[in-house]
Order: sequence, then structure tokens, then C-alpha cells
Amino acid sequence: MQQRRTMFATGLALTVVLLVQASPFTYGYRRVADEVAYLEIAMGGWSAIAEATTRLATTQGRLGHLASVPISILGSFLSDSYWVRLVFVLMHFGVFVLFAAYVSRVLATKVTFPLLILLLTLQPIGADSDHMPPINYPLQNTLPLVMLFAARLTILEGESRGRTGGFTIALARLVFLIALVLNEYTFLAGTAVLACEYLARWGRRLDGASGPTTAKLRSLCDRSLLLDAGLVVLAFASYIGFRSIFPSQYEGNVLDAVNLPWRIVATTIGHVHAGTFFSHDLDIGPIPRQAIPLAALAGLLTAVCSCVVLGQARAIATPITIIVVCVVAIAYVTFPLASNAKFQGWCLEGGACGSLDSRISYLGYALILLCLIALALRLMPTRLTTWAMVAVLSGVLGLLGAASYAHNLRIGLVHANDALVWHRANLLACHPDLQSPSDRRLLRMIDPDARVRFHPGTDKAHFWRNYLTLKSKNQSCPPDDERRQAERRLLNDSEPVLAVGQDVRFSRPSAVRYLGGGWSAREEAGIWTDGARAELAFVVAPGPPLGPLVLKVDFTAYVRPNLPAQTVDVYVDGRRVDTWTIVRAVNDGRAQERAIPIEPGRQAAEEIKVVFHILSPRQPEADREIADSRHLGIFLLSIVLESQPR
Repeated sequence: MQQRRTMFATGLALTVVLLVQASPFTYGYRRVADEVAYLEIAMGGWSAIAEATTRLATTQGRLGHLASVPISILGSFLSDSYWVRLVFVLMHFGVFVLFAAYVSRVLATKVTFPLLILLLTLQPIGADSDHMPPINYPLQNTLPLVMLFAARLTILEGESRGRTGGFTIALARLVFLIALVLNEYTFLAGTAVLACEYLARWGRRLDGASGPTTAKLRSLCDRSLLLDAGLVVLAFASYIGFRSIFPSQYEGNVLDAVNLPWRIVATTIGHVHAGTFFSHDLDIGPIPRQAIPLAALAGLLTAVCSCVVLGQARAIATPITIIVVCVVAIAYVTFPLASNAKFQGWCLEGGACGSLDSRISYLGYALILLCLIALALRLMPTRLTTWAMVAVLSGVLGLLGAASYAHNLRIGLVHANDALVWHRANLLACHPDLQSPSDRRLLRMIDPDARVRFHPGTDKAHFWRNYLTLKSKNQSCPPDDERRQAERRLLNDSEPVLAVGQDVRFSRPSAVRYLGGGWSAREEAGIWTDGARAELAFVVAPGPPLGPLVLKVDFTAYVRPNLPAQTVDVYVDGRRVDTWTIVRAVNDGRAQERAIPIEPGRQAAEEIKVVFHILSPRQPEADREIADSRHLGIFLLSIVLESQPR
């Protein structure tokens, strides 16, 4: 009874750990171009979804796309809602729970909790270039994996009770078949876990059987094996049959680099490593003060739970064999991508290794770590040293649990900031009168920093206008005037509106809305140009009739002994209006002020674009000053718009 209470308390504590570790994954969404493309398809309606599904399935030779593409489109479409994202994330973490329970059942060893601790502790949020759920493709792999492990657990549970037939088992086998067909990732994962399941089953049968070897081998073939093998053959035949009718025209799912074994191995390692916490710099960075207790709670509960259950790993009978099988299974799951030239290039040359298979490989990675822990515990000579090792490992896991949460939270907050683009667009949909007819101004209003990624050739303004139309029809806008006015102020603050007399200092984060391309990161006092061209853009605030306008600019120039003068051509809306030449004697490290004339007769609310052409941008490291590879020209301090007397 006491042991049951302890396990129940441990389960509750791990539930809390799961919820804490899952929370940062809910902050970001639609971070890759494919997700935006899926949303664009959804905006076209049912006919566009049907056309895209058929086209992608037939051009890529993927039967499962007939179901997985609509699933992916649904995931992207619904991601706006935090509560839907929470469901997606909990489904993703639910895969960990199901996998841990499945492994415990297959190994006939109670290791559900120890394995779950590792899975919860060592998973990172994907990097910017990673294509991994649950932030990207939240349903594409998650739903099939939930189906796969739930089906296998149901079948194993039925067999343990002597039931190999009946409606429940038949339904579970049907769900397993559907999971195999949905996409090649789950087909590979499903066949890998099925092979491991039967290897474990056969090992126990051979150990427990007596009599001639021939009789032992015959006992391995039973009704369950024939049914499962039939499902695999049916799924594979369906896939191959579809692909023979519709050969792949997509370079990303062909084995065109299978003759490069070392690149295959390196890509496999990169894909597996990208799915683990250790693939990221252990930079937890500053996190909100209110989040520190949650990081401490995650670490403490992880350490305590590990102390209670980590010793269960010692009962794993054949850890070395399991490690070998896991390595083979991971290589098998990753092989199609690792043998593809496109993905090899992305991973080895581009450093973008994280992909859908990385999350699958992570399951095997965690099981390998559990087996290594089992080996370490089994090598301990006494019970006391075993418990000492458990205590040390628990402390390490606790620290990793806290660091993992803090790291993921830091990245998640960046994702949340990027997701403000979608929030601004949703607000703008409720205020049609603020939607500018100018494409450039609309884009700056919605996504001034170009955080949303699109496939090359996408008409971004057309996309956003369709999105605004969709949202205006399918979301509730606030009826009360006070809230609407607050939204309008927020939207106006996101625009580069510049009033006469307004002093904009680039030491302040809010000033970035006036910046176009060609600028470096903001610094304490201002911001450097980086390259030969840098842009400012602003909209004159509405007001009384204006006289001639000038934009006064305060800046310093990058001038050194090896670069005695810096020359800047200044353009306003494509017309050169001035040329500045700043020499060292004049510059002398002091701020310069220049006035840029604005063409008379400009209307309020009309965007004005100022471009600086730097004739001699220079790298500080070329002057042997500091290790700085930026190409500097001028350091912008502030701007102010002034109206001259008529």
C-alpha cells in the first residue's frame, strides 16, 4: 500500500513537471515557411485544400499525404488559439507518456517513470532553422505517434489478458495500420518499435521454452505476428503502389546520396543530436523573475522523483542489447533523410539538422541514456554505493531539469515576441479603416521586422490582405469603445508614424519601427549601419497643413586613420538630395547633425523612405581594433522631423 502511494505521489509530481516543461512550447507557432504556406492553403477554402492535398500527394509520391496534408493544414490554421496550441503541446508530451509506458510493457520492467523523467528533462525547443513539432507541424507526427503507441499498448494489454481478438483489439490494429500509412516517418517508427517488440517477446520465449530448437523456433510464429506482419505488408504495398503510379518529383524524398556513407553517418548524428537539449548552448540567459520559482520547482521535483524511481533502471535485464537495438532503430528511422542530398546539405553545410525525424529519434536517445544509467547502477558493488549513484544522478537530472526549463523559456519568450506579428494582424482585422492601401506600409504595420517566413516568390501583401479578410469574418471584435481605442493606439504605435517635433532616439527599443534594412543590432546609445545601404521609413502624422519639412539626423561616422573620410549619399524616395562627407578632423568622435530636405507637398499619412548609401563601409577588425566583422558607416543617434517657415 505504501509503495502504491509513493508511486501515485510520484506520478502527480511528474505531471506537474510535464506541465511546467511543456508551457514554453505553447508560446510560438507558424515559425517556418511551410506552416505559413499551409495557412495560405486553408484561406483558399475546401477546394484549395483538396487541390493542394492531391497535388502534394501525387507530385511527391506520398500516399499518406492524402491525410497528413489536411492534418498539417488544420494544425497551422488552428494555431492562433493558445488553448488549441496547449492541446497540441500536451499531445506531443503525451507521446512521451505513451512511449515510456510502452517500453515498460515491452521490457516487462517498471521503467515508465525513469524513462519519462529523461524524456521531460532533455528536450529542447527547436532552433529557428529546425522543422520540429510541436511548434512547427504540430499535428503531422504527433497525432500518428499517439495513435501508434496507444494502439500497441492496447494490443499488448489485451494479449497479457489472453485476448488476441475481439472488437477492441481489431480496432487497435486498424488504428495502427492508419498510423503506418499516414506518413513515412510513422511507418518507419512503427515498424521499428514493432521489430523491437517482437525481439523482446522472442527473447523471453526462447529463455523460457524447453525442448528441441525447432520447436522453440516454431513457437515464435503466432497469430499476433501474422496479423502485425500483414498490416506492415499492406501499408508498405499501398505506399509502393501509390509511388509507382505517381513517382516523386520532389528532391527531398529520394535516396539520391545513398553512396556517401560518411555523409549519411554525419547527417544521422546531426539529426539525432538536434533533438536533444545538448545540441543547444547551455545559455539560460536572463529569465523573468517570476519564472525562477518554476525553474526551481521543475528541478526540485525532477531530482526528488529521480531519487524515488531511478533505481528501477537497475532491473533492465539486457541494457547493452537494448542500446545496440536502439542505435540500429534510430539509424533506420533517420536513413531516408540522411541519404538525401538536400537534407545532407541542410545539415552538414547549413547547420539546420533538426527535422521531423529528430523528435522520433529522441525517444530512442532517451532509452539509450536509461540503459547507460542501468549499466552504471549495476556496476555499483554495494547497495550503499548504488543509492549514492542514484543520488548523484538525481542531482544532475534536477539541475538539468531546471536549466532545461529556463533555456526553453528564454527561447519561448523570443518566439512569443515573434508571434506578436499574428496578434497585430488579428487586431488590424478588426479595424479596416487602419489597413493601408499601400502594400509596403501594410507590411511594416503588421511585420516591421520581417519575422514571419515565406517561401520565395510569395506575394506577402496579398497573403496578409487575405488573412485580414479571413480574420474579419471569423473572429469576434471587441464591442466596447474603450477597448477598441486601446487597440487602435497599439496599432498606431506599431506604425512608423513621426510627428513634427517628435524626437526619436535609437537607444530606445520603440525606435526600431522606423528602421528598414541595413542596420546592425541596437546598442546602448544608438545603432550602426551594416553594409553599403541602410533605410529609414516613416509616415508623417496627421495634423494641420505643413510647411517645408526637414529630417534632422544626429549621428557619428566611422572614420579612422586608415579611412580618413566617410562619404554618404542621401536619397529620399529614390531621389538623391544630399551628399555628406565627414573627415576625421571634423568628426573627432563627436556627433554630427545634418538636415535632410523632404519634398514639399507631401501628404500626412504618406510613407517617406530615406536611404543612406555608404561609400566606404569598413570592418573594425580590418583596423585591428576589435573582432568585429560588421561593415560600419554611420552610428545613428536620433532623428527629429521639423517644419520650416514658409
